[in-house]
Amino acid sequence: MGVHENGAGLVRFTGRGDKFSARSMIRRFVTWLRARSPAPASKREDLERLLAHGAVLIHLDARRPGVVVPAQHATDPTLVLRIGYRLAPPIDLVCGEHAISCTLQFAGVPVACTVPWSAIYAAIREGDPNGKVWHADIPPEASARMGVAVEPARIEAHPKDKWRRIDMMMAQGRPVLVHLDASCDGVVVPESCRSEHVLVLRIGRVSPPIVDLATDEDGWSGTLLFAGEPFLVIAPWHAVYAATIEGSGELTTWRSELPRAQLR
Repeated sequence: MGVHENGAGLVRFTGRGDKFSARSMIRRFVTWLRARSPAPASKREDLERLLAHGAVLIHLDARRPGVVVPAQHATDPTLVLRIGYRLAPPIDLVCGEHAISCTLQFAGVPVACTVPWSAIYAAIREGDPNGKVWHADIPPEASARMGVAVEPARIEAHPKDKWRRIDMMMAQGRPVLVHLDASCDGVVVPESCRSEHVLVLRIGRVSPPIVDLATDEDGWSGTLLFAGEPFLVIAPWHAVYAATIEGSGELTTWRSELPRAQLR
């Protein structure tokens, strides 16, 4: 049995020789309907406002009905994708009534992706603390990774582990998204970001390149753009609590240093 939409926008059920109970048919129809639900006005408008300023990192549950991403990421509840109207190369981004569609590259291969609004639970401007979280849509698996209402452990991760892990990520030749608590001692970021517990910065092989990017046993530093203005960022390792290769869907988290503050 399948659920199909014909040219008139009507829904019909088709059988394949198997017997389905009325309850089963209703359950399948409800699943399909949820994936087709229009975006809440506030969610779509909030994302459009963020996109007006540049690239945005969207956090989504790839297991939700209607999500189309590469198979290796289809079961990831904490997938992060980078979208924008002015990215290079262009991604043909469309923020439609029911979903976002775009063409993203995974390991250098372009893939047509679809993300229903119901699957998105957070959106953050790249290199800027301004963003939005829809708490009702956050999956349980994502709460701890995002630092939402998490009590950190008392044992701290060894700085050399972070140094080694992040260097290995950057060696893949792709951008790396680093999550840090900008309120920690020793962090140097623009004034507008200094009180942010959940700041995501993009480092590694990016465009324009970060020519002075450096890592050592104390932390990492490099000149990043904030609202188009260059700023030398210094981030001690004790402020970094998560990192991921962009588009990989695999997030490395140092749980002992997740911030106590909740995302807004």
